[in-house]
Amino acid sequence: MLKYYVPSKRRIGFHFESYHPQIKKPVIRRKIRNLNPNKKGFYLVYLPSFSDENIIKVLKQIPVKWKVFSKYSKLQFRENNVEVFPIDEFQYLQAFENCEGILCNAGFESPAEALFMDKKLFVIPIHNQYEQECNACALDKMGIPNSKILDKTEIENWVNSDLYFHVDYPDDIESILLNEVLHF
Repeated sequence: MLKYYVPSKRRIGFHFESYHPQIKKPVIRRKIRNLNPNKKGFYLVYLPSFSDENIIKVLKQIPVKWKVFSKYSKLQFRENNVEVFPIDEFQYLQAFENCEGILCNAGFESPAEALFMDKKLFVIPIHNQYEQECNACALDKMGIPNSKILDKTEIENWVNSDLYFHVDYPDDIESILLNEVLHF
């Protein structure tokens, strides 16, 4: 499929680790690089594969503050210790900058950005999505906790842990591209 979908003579991959010389570390967008990370005692949640009701049902049992960004909600509201926000990039980046940790699906961009920002990270791969399963496996090998379901006990254990991981994701996209052009 890739032969016809994205034909090329040279290929570059990006992942959480450089598993091969042609696999580079993540490109972190400028909006994230320009943030000044803090830890203000709350956790950010972005799980579009779960309903707001299911997220709230589980997270309100874990006694910390949660800021959930929802693709389903049109209005901001609070239920106990869970505050739900409609998708808004400014509010999301502000919460991202100041949260203790991030609970999200096992995509690539959000987990990579969370690791870059030295945030605690817990991922839940979207069911039946191969890429998400692979990302969860790679993160698991790095020591990042994950679960196949929205599990109260596992999430609470993560919240109560000191699982912070430091990564080095350099701002080197220009040199990667220049190197590839010179070797084309």
